[in-house]
Parts: sequence; C-alpha cells; structure tokens
Amino acid sequence: MCCQAGYTKEGDDQHLVNPLRYFGVSGFYNPLTIAYMLMRVSLRFLFGRKNRNKILKATDLETLEEFLKRIHFPKYLTYVLLVKETEARIQRNIFRHEPRVSSLIIKKKGSVFVDIGANVGYYSFLLHRNFETILAVEPHPDNVKILNAIKTENNYSKVKICPFAIGDKDANGVKLYLGPHCGGHSLSSSGNQEQHIETKMVTLKTLLENYEKIDLIKVDVEGAEWLVLEGAKNILNRIKSWIIELHDWKRKEELEKWLSSRNYRYEWIEKKHIYAERANDEAVSWEKA
Repeated sequence: MCCQAGYTKEGDDQHLVNPLRYFGVSGFYNPLTIAYMLMRVSLRFLFGRKNRNKILKATDLETLEEFLKRIHFPKYLTYVLLVKETEARIQRNIFRHEPRVSSLIIKKKGSVFVDIGANVGYYSFLLHRNFETILAVEPHPDNVKILNAIKTENNYSKVKICPFAIGDKDANGVKLYLGPHCGGHSLSSSGNQEQHIETKMVTLKTLLENYEKIDLIKVDVEGAEWLVLEGAKNILNRIKSWIIELHDWKRKEELEKWLSSRNYRYEWIEKKHIYAERANDEAVSWEKA
C-alpha cells in the first residue's frame, strides 16, 4: 500500500510552507495562543478543571483551532499557526500533549510505527528519530496539508503520509464525519454529526502488506477504533504493541478481553488510553507510564 513518501503537491498546499520560514519555533510566541491559554487557565481557576472542560465543549472552544474560528481568523493563517504550534509541542520537554501517553511513547524505538488518526502529526513527528519508518495515516485533507507542511519544513524524511482512513474493509467513497476541530473527524458518527466528506478506506492488512513486523501502532480515531481492530485480525502476529484511545468507556472490558484473548498483555495509561504488547515477545520491555 503506497503512502506519500514526500511533499510533492504544488499550488494550494505550497502556501502553507513559505510563511513558516519567517517564524522560528524557538522564541515564537503567538499572542492569539497566549490569549487562548489565558482563557483556559482563568476558567479553570474560576470553575475547576471538569467544569472548565464542560464550558469549553458546550461553547465549541475546546481547541485553539475552534478559538481561531470563533474570532473569524483567516483559515490560511490558522493553518500556519497550527503548524507552528505543533512544531513547538514536539520540541518541548514539559507541558506535553497527553503527558502520560507522551512519556510512554517517547521511549519506544524500532523499525515501523503506524500513527492511525495522525491529526496534524504530533506523535508521528515526535518519534521521528525513534523509528526507521513512520506511517502517518490521516484522511482529512486539511490535516494532510498541515502534515505535509511540517514534514517539508523540518525534513522529516522517515514519515510517510497516508491520506486515507483505516477500517474493517477496503472501500472508496466512505463517509468521514466532520468534528468541530481538526482532531474530531471520524468514520463513526456520534449521532449529532451530519456534515461529512468522502474518503478512501483500507484495512491494516492492506496498508501493511509490505511490512513484515510492526513495532507499534497508535490508534486515535474518535470512536472508530473497533473498525481498525477488525481490519487487523489477520495480521496480529506481526504487530508487537498498541496504544489505543477508547472513546466508549462502556466497552472497556470488551477491549481488555479482545486484547488478552489475542495474546496481548495490557495496562491502562490513563482512563482512555490503553497500552498492549504481545505477551510472548521476548524482545519487549514492559514499561508502565
């Protein structure tokens, strides 16, 4: 299965790369990001973390991207800022995105890492030095533009961008339901998602047909994780370890049984993220977050 080995598109996508050269990641402080973070901190101080999160979700302000949309910031410049924010998050050692997951995953090394639901590439680029090949799987074209821009600007040559979805079958014209922000798109409709685009979908078996062993697969697909697992059932003996974000907590025991019955041992990193590795792989070093 072929992915994009490099940034090759010309035209509309190229405008994301050129402005980046005028901003260094080191010392780049975007006032809009500072304003957004101050808003989050203030709400947490006034109402507590859980209530703050409820307020942000109810007002569609959970992410910087949503904040920029709310103030009608130009979409083109939003892309540029998201690129720079992602690069900054990758380089810093404190206040990382999903800190417990980041602390675990940064220790992993090997030949092949598959990032399913790569979004704008935080984990794909974070592990660029740790793996020989990284497959960043992301179906939404806007996110693919950002992935390409970051890859090109930083020469992340090991990252191959795969602009399609992973599911339980190979198909074209599959509905990708649009979320309120760049990390909210999914093959699985939450019931209140009506807007969608069409995308290509393949199974992990198809994607990985040319790879003998896969060291780590990260799955964050907003509720469609069971489709990903279904499409991997015939190649599980080639997959060493997983990090899976479970969106339906009611299926926690079902996921645990699915993994243990297939000879994986597991540990919950935090409430939504589970790490699993093959129990009979002597090369595996079991590390808790």
